[in-house]
Amino acid sequence: MIGGLIALTIAAIGAAYATLVIRAAPNRRDNLSFGILAFADAAMTAWRGLNALAGQSLIDNAVTIPCSIAT
Repeated sequence: MIGGLIALTIAAIGAAYATLVIRAAPNRRDNLSFGILAFADAAMTAWRGLNALAGQSLIDNAVTIPCSIAT
């Protein structure tokens, strides 16, 4: 339970960081690429957190396959 909440908190911080990176200079390609990478990382962390809250194992195929594809 607490692990899932921690993962969701980390995902929220990652999404906020990605937003700051993109909003700092939205016309620069490096900011866009790093911002999109940060959003993808935050989405994967949120997926792991939601699955942990649901009681699933983090090494289950329902967790690892989407994260592998996103990586």
